[in-house]
Amino acid sequence: MRVRLSGQGADKASSDRDAQSRVRRPPPMLGAHSREVLEQFGFGADQIESLLGTGAVIQS
Repeated sequence: MRVRLSGQGADKASSDRDAQSRVRRPPPMLGAHSREVLEQFGFGADQIESLLGTGAVIQS
């Protein structure tokens, strides 16, 4: 289904979408944010080190 934009801001929406489609970056590596995610979920430094040491979690 195609939606046609009209009115105020229609040109900006189209140009924003075009600009976003040209941004090309590779995805983060597997494990790139492991420590940060675990910290956000309340894991302490010792717990994170233990998980990394046993291989249950990877970090790149």
